[in-house]
Amino acid sequence: DQQVIETLKEGSETAFEMLFRTHYNALCRYAYSFLNDREEAEEVVQGSFITLWDKRAQIEIETSMKSYLYRMVRNACLNVI
Repeated sequence: DQQVIETLKEGSETAFEMLFRTHYNALCRYAYSFLNDREEAEEVVQGSFITLWDKRAQIEIETSMKSYLYRMVRNACLNVI
């Protein structure tokens, strides 16, 4: 997990794609549980991944990457609500 974070911070598109493919569907289901709208849930998750990529150099992750992604999506859903 730490190695993925480090390679992501260095700008690895492969690490980003791996995270996206691994977590996208589950994050969409999680966002849907807040929003009850599939399209909105997908937009929130996609926006969260865009933010992750744009701010990858500044990321400081104290927990796991999975927890970080779920927290990002939850916060984005709360902003939509």
